[in-house]
Amino acid sequence: LFALAFAAKPTSLYAAGALVLWLLLSREIGNAVLLTVATGIECAAVIGVTALASGGRFITVFRACAVTAGYNLPAGLLRLIFMPAKAMPIDFVFLILGFAGFLLLARKKPISLPVVFFACTAASTALVLGADGTNINHLVDVGVASLLVFAAWLFDGETREREFGAAALLFVTLFATCTTIYSIRHTKEGGGYFDFGYTNSLHEAAAFIGKTDKPILSAHPLLPIMEGQQPYLLDVWMFRIVSDLTPGYEQHLSDAIRQRKFAAIVLEEDLGAKYLPYFLPGQETEDIRQNYKLAKKLPRAYIFLPKGPQDGNATAGQGSVGTP
Repeated sequence: LFALAFAAKPTSLYAAGALVLWLLLSREIGNAVLLTVATGIECAAVIGVTALASGGRFITVFRACAVTAGYNLPAGLLRLIFMPAKAMPIDFVFLILGFAGFLLLARKKPISLPVVFFACTAASTALVLGADGTNINHLVDVGVASLLVFAAWLFDGETREREFGAAALLFVTLFATCTTIYSIRHTKEGGGYFDFGYTNSLHEAAAFIGKTDKPILSAHPLLPIMEGQQPYLLDVWMFRIVSDLTPGYEQHLSDAIRQRKFAAIVLEEDLGAKYLPYFLPGQETEDIRQNYKLAKKLPRAYIFLPKGPQDGNATAGQGSVGTP
């Protein structure tokens, strides 16, 4: 199970780490070593198969993520608190309950598995959030850990009434589901992670652009695929990270934008969005502003088309754009 979790999300190894640490604290050294070796072998197999299937690109991407251009541990600690407080208020309340349950349970059972699991999850989440460009999706793990440690405290042997514990846990669980309702009712198009605007926006964008022989540069790789093309970029965020680490890496994209070789450029936000530089290098953002104009705005798609002579700037270049 740990290897499957690692295959879906490499940072999920915190769970295996928590269990190994708990076994060590419980003086079950043999089981801790056995779990470490077994999980290590399985994770190595996942890496090997994925690297082979991707032609080695997985290793390049993994290395780029590991040595991301910007990292600040104190910022990660602050983001663990302020990101949910600003963007997910209900989850923030749930996080507070998790910390409360952790502190109360740790006083009586400092090396219990729920306590160790929550501590490892919170620490690993803070470490991940220290990386430049990480977002609120990484808070899912600590949210689950909050539920577990809070439930462990409620059903601790010293809880006076079992019925009270069950009722409190049910209330908190239902309260946590209010995140979805809050997001749908109070954020644009259902919010970033409960967004039902993607599908409609992509279909409308494809219909607006129409069939074209020129490539489409899209922040969402599904749009070019819908147009029968091969995506020029699969992951805009990773492109920005690699560009920061490799001077000149993004030059081919800047040249293509300046020569207006793309039939359209489709972003999820306008060029003025404060966090756009996290996902697109600053030079490319300026190149789009100089050579393309916003032609249509959809809930999750901002479509930019090449400027014509009447819009000023240089005449669009000619030629084809290859896949990077």
